[in-house]
Amino acid sequence: MKTLPYKEMSRSERLKLVRDYLKLFENDIKDSTDKDGKTIPGLQTRWEEWVRDYADGKGLPKKVACLLVADFERLAEVYDKFVALNIPERVVVNGKSVKNPVLDELEDIFKYTKGYDGKIAQFFIDRAERLGIKTCYYCEMAYVNIYSYWDSGANVTRRQFDLDHFLPKGLCPCLGLSLFNFVPSCQVCNSRIKLEEVPGRDKAEYVRFSPSSVNADFDTNVKVRLRFGTNKDGLRGRYIHFVTNSPYEKYVNFFHLEERYEFHKVEAVRLNRLKKRYPDANIRSIAHLLHYRPSLVKEDIFHLKYMQKEGRCFEKMTRDILK
Repeated sequence: MKTLPYKEMSRSERLKLVRDYLKLFENDIKDSTDKDGKTIPGLQTRWEEWVRDYADGKGLPKKVACLLVADFERLAEVYDKFVALNIPERVVVNGKSVKNPVLDELEDIFKYTKGYDGKIAQFFIDRAERLGIKTCYYCEMAYVNIYSYWDSGANVTRRQFDLDHFLPKGLCPCLGLSLFNFVPSCQVCNSRIKLEEVPGRDKAEYVRFSPSSVNADFDTNVKVRLRFGTNKDGLRGRYIHFVTNSPYEKYVNFFHLEERYEFHKVEAVRLNRLKKRYPDANIRSIAHLLHYRPSLVKEDIFHLKYMQKEGRCFEKMTRDILK
């Protein structure tokens, strides 16, 4: 329920991000020669041949670099066009059902686990602070971060987050290495809920739901509310409700956010009580007695600026409840 800060980046900062990412593949995009003088096709040649053989004229990008660093809106177009090819996952060869070699070949070209997963993970680790990688971008319920420790005299940095392919690489292998298709997430969202599915039904919804899209706007379209049930007896009489503008109810339902947030409604109840106990008039009175600025007293009570700056879990819920 938050977006990666690509939209806030300056043009020069974004260009540098793209250039740095392309450097991960600089030895693999072009053809190379082995020790015997034999040409080893690079990613560009292999991709061109695949498109020529199986998707010529279908509107897929001709340049591998475009697939690697195109913005999310372009990736969503590629995804829809690729899915429209209707390439069967399995075919019958000699009377046996086998994995389609057409997909096999494509998966090998853009194989995430062919040494690229570690490089890409390190790319995000090195930029964790700038990208605000602190809580899961899908749910904001779990911390996803990096940590360091000393091992044999060296400082080692590790990640405590998954890199999810928002547009599943299993359904569209050519997006398996695309920078703006990656979303730092918790294991629950990535490995237990999302898997090889995608929230939304087409490009118009993908670009609104992906945290890596500059068109996503969860703040405006999703509000977390605390409601009264039929039983108004304390905590049991309250429930968490997500108020959404269409089509964001699909996102909330996909990640089961209402059900998952319900377990944490005690925090929402606590915040609601604080808000009632300390209206602005009371905060001004406390500030006057302590000779503090009202804004400082308010921050000491509610910790909003701290939560936003440090990227704490349930930051959006906190903001919404306290409004």
